[in-house]
Amino acid sequence: MDRYIIAWSMWNLQKFNYNHNFFNVESPMCMDLEEFDDGKNCFHGRPVQRSRLQCKMFLSKPLDCSVFKCREVFAPKLNPPPPLPSPTPKPALPPPPSPTPKPALSPPPSPPVPPCQQLQSPPPPSPTDYVPLPPIYGKNYTSPPPPPLY
Repeated sequence: MDRYIIAWSMWNLQKFNYNHNFFNVESPMCMDLEEFDDGKNCFHGRPVQRSRLQCKMFLSKPLDCSVFKCREVFAPKLNPPPPLPSPTPKPALPPPPSPTPKPALSPPPSPPVPPCQQLQSPPPPSPTDYVPLPPIYGKNYTSPPPPPLY
């Protein structure tokens, strides 16, 4: 079913612009006017129209008349435009061979978790193990001179 039909019967109408819409059926009465602009619509065989893709995308969506305040117009049925040529089908390619499924490699089992143990630091050394070091006595010496360069 055609979504947009332009039809009117106004006496003495000489010029009518209905460009930049998505109309797809045009009344012959419009084309009988002295001056009219139907560009950027979806009329088959008319110059300066929208692309077929734009028209197809827009006209494939449902029309919400509560938004557009539209109503059905009873107009004479016009011949539908010829169907769009279907794209040339590409030769079917054989499906790629399905890959041989590889056996699922499961990760090696985790080592068993040892039961919880509370780690303790080693006990401090006993006083008998502690032997104080003797003080270091001596003279302070300076560093020796560097070796001679040859």
